[in-house]
Amino acid sequence: MADTPMPSSITSTSSIDEVKDIDDNLKQVEKDILRLEKKLAALKDKAVRLRDRRRSLTVTAPWITRLPPDILAQIFIRGTKSHSSSTTDVQQCRVFLPISVSQVSKQWRKVALQLPQLWNYIDMSEGRPYNRTYVWLKRSRNLPLDISIDYRNEPDSTYYQRNFLVTLNVVIPYIYRWGSIRVIAPESLLETALHVFSAPAPMLHTLVLKGWSRAEDDRSEQWAPTIFHRNTPALKNVHLHGIALKWESCVFSEMRDCTLSWIPADTVYKIPELAHLLRLASPCLQRLSIIASPARPRGDGDVNNILRRVLPYQVSLPRMQELRLESLDLIDVQTLFPLFQTPSLRKLILTKIVRGSGKTSDLAAWRATDWRPDLDYLEHLECTDLDVEGGRNGAGLKLFEAVARSAPNIRRLSIRGASASAILEFLTPELLLMLPDEDILLPNLERLEVHDTSAETVRAFVESRTSNGHTKLREVTGSIQNEKKMKRSASGREAVQQLGWEHNDAIHVALRPVK
Repeated sequence: MADTPMPSSITSTSSIDEVKDIDDNLKQVEKDILRLEKKLAALKDKAVRLRDRRRSLTVTAPWITRLPPDILAQIFIRGTKSHSSSTTDVQQCRVFLPISVSQVSKQWRKVALQLPQLWNYIDMSEGRPYNRTYVWLKRSRNLPLDISIDYRNEPDSTYYQRNFLVTLNVVIPYIYRWGSIRVIAPESLLETALHVFSAPAPMLHTLVLKGWSRAEDDRSEQWAPTIFHRNTPALKNVHLHGIALKWESCVFSEMRDCTLSWIPADTVYKIPELAHLLRLASPCLQRLSIIASPARPRGDGDVNNILRRVLPYQVSLPRMQELRLESLDLIDVQTLFPLFQTPSLRKLILTKIVRGSGKTSDLAAWRATDWRPDLDYLEHLECTDLDVEGGRNGAGLKLFEAVARSAPNIRRLSIRGASASAILEFLTPELLLMLPDEDILLPNLERLEVHDTSAETVRAFVESRTSNGHTKLREVTGSIQNEKKMKRSASGREAVQQLGWEHNDAIHVALRPVK
């Protein structure tokens, strides 16, 4: 077999130059092919978009598919802001809305994926390995995060203690992006959370911490972590339930809305500490709610004794517009009223105020002392389930009278619950028994919202306001007991006619009969 001849090497200069030119031309051709392929892909993508847009503009296409992306984006954002009063409904809406809208069509999915506002709510109830949570964290980009950690249904055990730490470790690296954090857990788990919240949170505007102890004797004496490194410049809303922080370690100087509920009375919730917390927030505080958190000083319930102990810690709250006191004893109310100086207070809410088991407080002595509630600018008073045992001499009505006489400019009154009828009867003067120089309570009342009372009680009040020339009352709304078996749809003038009232054009009546 003859040997195959080997190709001869290129030796001439002309051949070498030709090969070089060929290589250069090949590179240029490959670049042109790549450029044309990119252009072809862009044209194909444009063709797809044009076909989809043409399809959406046809008469047979549903109108919702013809919405432009910016309108769709606004609709999706509105969907994240549920108007439901239930926190659970709002959470479910924010969890399932991104999934629902992104599965409707390609157009909706594209809009949803480019909208970080849909993905910034982080619900940590998913559990390990938190795949969905990591997707949400990525798609929310750099927006502030709304985080919810709810351990109400989990037993307080070592396993769940470790799992709680794993949950926290998922979101702790993003603490610089926290907009709001809501933690509901047993006291032992919540204490763990407070100690790991040790980095600054510059975007945090809402802090909700709700804890509970499974046994009263397990309650800690005092929790004193320095949370968020004392760096929360944007913090506006604080809600603490069942826990007691060391207030001097929490500088909430920009706080607008503060709720303290079921704060352990045997820890730090005492007059000096409460005054210190409010004094830090006093320049900005606008709403304060104290729920079942007794702050009374040691000693009896004598008014002069309370004033002597409280006045040294008095706090000026120049911007506070709303004060809510709920599930307190009368002595607690007497303690808190003189503690606050509220020249701008517009709304006062009193709910479930009871006499208490201690010494009966002398509410009549409020007007006998030099101190009186600073309620000259109060416009809205709301009372629910006050203790009216004892009639006109009962503690609840005495409290209502003390507030009403100290707030002559109240224009709106809302009453409901077991005390509604008693309060309305108390406000209805017996004209034949009134002295010539005796004034009626709440002379500037314009709007009345009443529930859980009889139609005759409301009728007597309205007639007493109109028969004596007091015509400032303009509106009566709410619900009444359905003694006459009226239709539930009856309201306004129809209800007035069925009740046999004399129609008065000066007063708008919108009462709904209920069982």
